[in-house]
Amino acid sequence: MPAMDQKISVFLINLDSSADRLRHMQSELDRVDLSFERVPGILASALPASLREYFCDGAGAIVAPLKLGEVGCFAAHLSVHRRLAEANEDGLAALILEDDAKLPDNLTDILSSLLRTLPPQWDVVRLSNPPKRAYVPIARVDGQHQLVRYSKIPNFATAYLLSASGARKLVRPGLRVHAFDEYLRRPWLNGLDTFGVVPAPITENVFQSTIDAVEPRKPGPANVIAKNIRKSDFRNLVGRISFDVSTLGPARWAGCLLVNLADKPAKRLFRRTLIHRSALWLKY
Repeated sequence: MPAMDQKISVFLINLDSSADRLRHMQSELDRVDLSFERVPGILASALPASLREYFCDGAGAIVAPLKLGEVGCFAAHLSVHRRLAEANEDGLAALILEDDAKLPDNLTDILSSLLRTLPPQWDVVRLSNPPKRAYVPIARVDGQHQLVRYSKIPNFATAYLLSASGARKLVRPGLRVHAFDEYLRRPWLNGLDTFGVVPAPITENVFQSTIDAVEPRKPGPANVIAKNIRKSDFRNLVGRISFDVSTLGPARWAGCLLVNLADKPAKRLFRRTLIHRSALWLKY
């Protein structure tokens, strides 16, 4: 396979107990000819001292309103972010992978084209999970993929590209009150300049979640309501709208809003989504 124009460090987050996942990802990364560094997953019961400030009070007790598995998952990602941030070198890029991904055969070609396509200042590029809301195409990455801005960032954080500037923003102090994938969906909290690739080149969740294995989800409507209230993040609604308008531009933000409002009725009436069909006229 051709070498990438810019070297990307590849980090694979993997719990010590998940040997089957490590074998799977070793096979995937060998197939696409990418070397990687394994980053041991972190358990909430064994948080490193350097990461406790994000989840604990002064006495070291976890006070973040997250499941124990979510605390460990977030901490593992932060351990990579801190390394990238502390390197203090602009131009660095890292491909961060969770251990339940399926990689395309031409991943190195996609990454090379992506790095040539991105603007000089960028923080994060989402590489897994297709968008469920309207998006705005910015540029063609290759014959199949487009670089896009999202009106609503997809969930999950199976695979993403991170710059040094993005890492510095992600390690800013503060109690983490959202699971990591939900935090990454809220770029207005830290001014994270976020892009995506459509169609998403990397497939996520090929294994059952280890977060649920650590602490099963609690059933019941009360927990669902509490979760949805937390995810809605009403306290930051003005900041979110301001950030989205600034990122997309007023006209395209309004266009995305109209598409998103019309999409559910359209699917009920015609069994067709407007999301991808709207991309052409929302294009920059």
